[in-house]
Amino acid sequence: MWAARTGRADAGAGLRTHGPGRPQRHEPRPHGSSGRRGRPAHGPGLAADRFGDGATPTPMARGMNAAVPASAAMAPIRIVAAVIRDAAGRVLLVRKHGSSTFIQPGGKREPGEDALATLARELDEELGVHLRPGSARRLGEFEDEAVNEPGRRVRAEAFAVEIEGIPAARAEIADLAWIEPRPPFPVPVAPLSAGHILPALARIPL
Repeated sequence: MWAARTGRADAGAGLRTHGPGRPQRHEPRPHGSSGRRGRPAHGPGLAADRFGDGATPTPMARGMNAAVPASAAMAPIRIVAAVIRDAAGRVLLVRKHGSSTFIQPGGKREPGEDALATLARELDEELGVHLRPGSARRLGEFEDEAVNEPGRRVRAEAFAVEIEGIPAARAEIADLAWIEPRPPFPVPVAPLSAGHILPALARIPL
């Protein structure tokens, strides 16, 4: 009877008995606690503020809400471009449907393609011509504003090539133009061609 009364008295004073003679203090729950150890009180990814009621984001929460880096979101569009000349030294440019600006023939790589495989496929699809084997000469890689995708930049690996067949506008190509590879140009020319690819072409012989 004495032990039972003592146990009730201890509980009222903030103590619990765990067997004879072994009292243990019962700590009150912290404000805002869920009462379960190791679990946050304010939802996943948040930890209770040790000085108040607020919640501070954990590294996990900060990572979930972090913005995508601008460099990753605005990476340049990668393409392969062809520079095709006729016997007079004029260069072939193409214009896509819905655009007023002329660009080099070419396009984006498909998975598993190398640069010349991309050129061969694009020249066949867009112009109905074949890339002459062994004719490609690499001019370099060049980057500038993308005319058909506002706000983006385009990076082209450019090759001077020879073709077999007569070019004709096909697929997404609306028009063709044979121009002298130096200004003034008779048609609007993309900055990538006018400022980089065509000047690079001028540095190699016919």
